[in-house]
Amino acid sequence: MTSKDTYMVIVRHGATRYTEAGCLCGGSDEIDPELSEAGLKQINGAASLATHFGRDVIERMPIPEVLYGSPVKRAHQLACLLSEKLNLPLQTVEPLREIGVGEAFGKPMDEILKLYPQAIDDWIDGKPAWETLEHVDSMTDRLVPFANKIWEEHAGQTVVLACHEVITRVLLGTQLKIPGRELMRMDIPLASTTILRRDSRGKIFLVALALDCSLGHALGDFHE
Repeated sequence: MTSKDTYMVIVRHGATRYTEAGCLCGGSDEIDPELSEAGLKQINGAASLATHFGRDVIERMPIPEVLYGSPVKRAHQLACLLSEKLNLPLQTVEPLREIGVGEAFGKPMDEILKLYPQAIDDWIDGKPAWETLEHVDSMTDRLVPFANKIWEEHAGQTVVLACHEVITRVLLGTQLKIPGRELMRMDIPLASTTILRRDSRGKIFLVALALDCSLGHALGDFHE
């Protein structure tokens, strides 16, 4: 590990009234829900945790210098808070938009899985269970070039991404070459933080998986 290592800090947004009800939310729906009261509390913990990176948490990594965020409201709220706490300008970008779920928006996940019991496996295999569900290849096509841009343009820096669950999974899968079914078994809780590291040879490692926002609540904001 050297100062030339580059870090990608992937932060998932907090809860909305839809996630609290066990319902599906996407990234391109007519309704763009805001975070709930619980979700706002969750992202406060996640943002507080981020202020410690490169200081007294994972001291070897550079202090965050770059911030990108999804344009979807629930992640944008997280991104704005991160911008404030990290004192970084926010760059809102389309590649971080959550998967489009089309007609399934707002439906309970258990209801969806009753209608389409193989929906997750089919999606991994490139066969969306319903016509308006965004194809896995579409997500890969937008996220792989974006990740490559981060590694190349921000070499030696720590870059923070405010985004979503499926975005996190696709980034993990494409960057670490994790098989899809294994990837979908990983738990990516609301407002959790996952960290990747790329060394000077271009090899990518998992530094932390799904750090809970409660860590940030316990630590509070970092103060010099």
